[in-house]
Formats: sequence, structure tokens, C-alpha cells
Amino acid sequence: MTKPAVDRCAIAAEFEGARRRLHELVDSCTDEGFERPTHGTRWTNEQLLFHMVFGYPFFTPVMTIEDVYRYPVRHFDFHDRQLTIGG
Repeated sequence: MTKPAVDRCAIAAEFEGARRRLHELVDSCTDEGFERPTHGTRWTNEQLLFHMVFGYPFFTPVMTIEDVYRYPVRHFDFHDRQLTIGG
């Protein structure tokens, strides 16, 4: 049985979407917004944004190479819903 080819263009598009969203969040946030608590964590928006960018290197032994490349965006998307920037 052959494994399906990894869609590199789709993975690159996911990373680009996460990159754009990160810039939107940071550019729209005030100093007070960075200090605001997030939903469902004990962190501020600033702390969670830092974690979203640098805190994703967690891999399991059963991850495929495609999983490894897609995980950072999924991690980012999960935490994006917890931010309270702009509201």
C-alpha cells in the first residue's frame, strides 16, 4: 500500500494563513490588550502569543511527517480561539 503524497502547497498555505493572522493580532493589539487575561488559561494575551509562536515543538512517536509539518498551525489555531485581543 502506498501512502498519499504530502500536499506541500496546502501546508505552505496553512503556514501563510497563520503568519498573517499572527501579524493581524499583534498589529491590532494595544498595551492593555497584551496584558488582558485569555479565555481558559491563566496567561495574558502576550504570554499566550509567545507560546503560540515558540511553544509548539511537541511531537509524538506516531506522528507522520505530514503531521509534524501541520502541527504548528493546528496549535496556533487552537490557541487563537483563547485570545481576548480586541474584545
